[in-house]
Amino acid sequence: MKYLIHRGGQQYGPYSVEELKQFVASGNVLPSDMAWAEGMPAWVPVSQILGGAPAQAPAPAPSYQAPSPAFAQPPSAAPASLSVPTPASGPVPPSLHWALVLVITIFCGIFGLIWLFVQAAFVRKLDPNNKSIMMFVVSFLVAIGGWIVMVAVGIGIGGTAAAMGSERLGMVLPVIFLTYLIVAVLSAVFGLLGVFGMRRSLLNYYNTVEPIGLQLSPVMTFFFALFYFQYHFTRIANWKRTGVLAA
Repeated sequence: MKYLIHRGGQQYGPYSVEELKQFVASGNVLPSDMAWAEGMPAWVPVSQILGGAPAQAPAPAPSYQAPSPAFAQPPSAAPASLSVPTPASGPVPPSLHWALVLVITIFCGIFGLIWLFVQAAFVRKLDPNNKSIMMFVVSFLVAIGGWIVMVAVGIGIGGTAAAMGSERLGMVLPVIFLTYLIVAVLSAVFGLLGVFGMRRSLLNYYNTVEPIGLQLSPVMTFFFALFYFQYHFTRIANWKRTGVLAA
């Protein structure tokens, strides 16, 4: 008998029991991956097929051969919730609905900044080497420090120009604008380093340790990181509670 393997919404195989044993031993198949063969009423963990094979450390999604035409679709008796792995004991992300985060941020901008740090703190639990919090702190300090410098420069140049004559007051505005531009660019660069660092850690974790086939658009991350991440955090939190991963 040969078995079809499901992981992260993808299906591979079919493979014989001996092949599955080899894949589990090498770490290319996890005991928690779901397996099915013709005649079975439902998907079951690979460990059940192999009679309690020892668990291996989570591994990247394997590059198996293309699915056999005979196993192109899972059986109708298999519940849809088994198309993704059973939730593991990893941390549960903050589950506040993304639309609520958006509304609160519109009326209270500081909340969006605070919530971004909440998200980054969660990502740090998944990846202790993630540096997003540090990037956000630097971005914030650059913005605050830049504004202070900009005001000081404006006041200093304005006073000097006023003392030298009103015809030179026009020199103040270009300097202030240039200072503002430099500060804005530096702050944005560190902020983007932070959000894309979060994206990298999320993709790595949710495609290896808890492989749900997570995909994060670079464009959406660039423009809407706070709300885009929260949308997926809510999905994952619901999956943790119910075992069903919504689209």
